[in-house]
Amino acid sequence: MDIAKQNMLMTSELIKVMKLLEENDIEAIAFKGPTLCQLVYDDVISRQYVDIDLLIKEDYFDNTVTILKKFDYQEKFEYSIGKKKIEKLLSDHTFINPNNNIPIEIHNKLFSSDFPINLNSDIFFKNTTNILINNNSINSFSKEYLLVYLCLHGSKHLFSRISWILDIHKLINKYDLDWELIDNIIQKSDSKIIVYSSLFLSRYLLNTKLPENIKNKYNDKYKKIVKLIIENKKNMDEDKFSIINLIMFDTVKQKIFYIFYLFKPSFLDYQSLNKDYNSELLYYIIRPFNILSRFFKKSK
Repeated sequence: MDIAKQNMLMTSELIKVMKLLEENDIEAIAFKGPTLCQLVYDDVISRQYVDIDLLIKEDYFDNTVTILKKFDYQEKFEYSIGKKKIEKLLSDHTFINPNNNIPIEIHNKLFSSDFPINLNSDIFFKNTTNILINNNSINSFSKEYLLVYLCLHGSKHLFSRISWILDIHKLINKYDLDWELIDNIIQKSDSKIIVYSSLFLSRYLLNTKLPENIKNKYNDKYKKIVKLIIENKKNMDEDKFSIINLIMFDTVKQKIFYIFYLFKPSFLDYQSLNKDYNSELLYYIIRPFNILSRFFKKSK
């Protein structure tokens, strides 16, 4: 009952923020949270979620921040680095409604620009569907693009939450999806191994109904990846995280870029110095120490 009440409160907040942005001529797409729950589970209370996720175009990011602040939404984090670095490093910005403590994540891109997947966020604005929630039409991802996103997002975190696999299973089993379009998205974004591994993981655990032409692709390579993900989940071996992800990229170029992505300074590395330095080399020097520090904290 507590989850149901919280979900209804968050759904009300989603509708309020979407209307606020629409009134200010800012196009936003809601994804995950209430819209995913309504689309896949037929209501907004059958799946727990902890925040509201909205995707906006990068050009509207500053206006969105200004509008939310104007209506008393508060930034969740205090930043010690400059605005340009924040925009470069962060793909999302979290606000809190102080009246109900609901977090709202504003995404100006779905994945970091350094993450080696060729899937521009703008294409999601051209492939949307309207979801009716409490007689309010909410803009969200089309089902095919949503499936690809769920696979990419879940695999990036090695499906650390079982609900992410269930979302994929429910979406596939409920709708008659355009698998030719899905294959086209996969090919263009160089995400074949990631998406297929996610689909096969769902089928292995939940007996998800996949088309015959996709089931026929389940070879030893995918069996190995599915086994590695399950073992990682079972053993909670964080050290395997990047290794498993590395073998899930389609091309050698992607694998090389992913290695650079891992060792490139993150937002946390910039924040850790509590000051904005002009020399980028300094952040590359502290990056290995921060990685080791976080690793030892987890292992304790």
